[in-house]
Amino acid sequence: MIKLLLKHLKNYKGPTPLVLASLEAIHKILEAGKEIYNDDVDNPFITEIEESGGFKVLEKLQLHPDKKVYEAVSSIIEEFFFYEEIV
Repeated sequence: MIKLLLKHLKNYKGPTPLVLASLEAIHKILEAGKEIYNDDVDNPFITEIEESGGFKVLEKLQLHPDKKVYEAVSSIIEEFFFYEEIV
């Protein structure tokens, strides 16, 4: 399911509500994994996103012209992925 959503997001140029719905679905899947596995480190859905190149798709969406998309993507990245901020 995650790979299908990411493929959709990677190539989609349509209305923002569909992008937001896809991001919300990804967020909910990651939340479910966090609850089931009690830790982001063991969350297999995070691993699936990383291994399928999905993190790059999410990063690219941060450049989307709609601020709501940027906020949704940033929320996913900040909550579920470990990253270092470049200062």
